[in-house]
Amino acid sequence: MFYPGGGRPKGSLNTKTLQVQAFCRSICEDPEYRASILQRARSNQLGSMESVVWAYGYGKPKESVDLRVGRLEEDLSSLSTTELMDRAASLSRELRDAHEIELVLQASDEPDPKPLRQPPGARTLDIAPLEARNENGEGG
Repeated sequence: MFYPGGGRPKGSLNTKTLQVQAFCRSICEDPEYRASILQRARSNQLGSMESVVWAYGYGKPKESVDLRVGRLEEDLSSLSTTELMDRAASLSRELRDAHEIELVLQASDEPDPKPLRQPPGARTLDIAPLEARNENGEGG
């Protein structure tokens, strides 16, 4: 086809691209192929070219990565690689600190394997309630 001003209209697909797309769609829409792909999918034997044919026929699925994290769901997509690495290192330190605190808390929840021994000559504290003390201030 001839287009005034030369070339094809902006945004239109190349003729060869349209032919490949039509061919791939005809494969994908063939009833025998659909029965075959269903059988192979059930037996976990789909080939790697299968996804290429579907992508050429109907377009590749949109791929995106969600980079929002934290309470405020901060958008990290505008950060440079260096800034992202700094942020990852900072988070790694925070996670390591949190893990160490968790270990200390878990250890404090566990009963001591043996009671602590007082050094020789150390005084023990009497912690009996005040009501249980006698006139001399001794536990009763």
